[in-house]
Amino acid sequence: MITIISGTNRIGSNTLKVSQVCKEIVDKQKQSAEIIDLKMMSETHLDSDMYVTDNQDASIAKIQDDVLIPSKKWIIVIPEYNGGVPGIFKLFIDILSVRLKDKTFQNTTVLLVGVAAGRAGNARGLDYLTNCLNYLGMDVFPTKLPISSINQELTDDGLTKNTYDTLESLISGFLKA
Repeated sequence: MITIISGTNRIGSNTLKVSQVCKEIVDKQKQSAEIIDLKMMSETHLDSDMYVTDNQDASIAKIQDDVLIPSKKWIIVIPEYNGGVPGIFKLFIDILSVRLKDKTFQNTTVLLVGVAAGRAGNARGLDYLTNCLNYLGMDVFPTKLPISSINQELTDDGLTKNTYDTLESLISGFLKA
């Protein structure tokens, strides 16, 4: 199974739309995929107790046990927030690292897709995230896709043909790796 993480909790986000296109592409490759939409984090109990192993929110523990640990390939679609990544995504990773850190992250390969309204496609955020994920023992796929000017790249059917074809080629190579 492939895990796709939509890296923001923003309602109606372009990140979720791109994540859904990623799922369609994975499905076309005859592999199963599940999207984790970080909007679910709004229902998570957040306080300093979450950094104690036995106090992890039950919904996060379930996702970690049932989805993330069994999945050895992740696709993270991450928007640009202030030249980096959304705080909710970093918090999600921090919470996961408290309980079963090595089982969750080590020996997992991850593909990064950046999304931004501007011209860089979250290149800075992808670099930052690469460092964090490498630190956790993840193998970051060497080719990343920064999607710039996302509002122009999204159509009623998903993505423009060129961007869709690029994403499809990238995911195909990632799934074969």
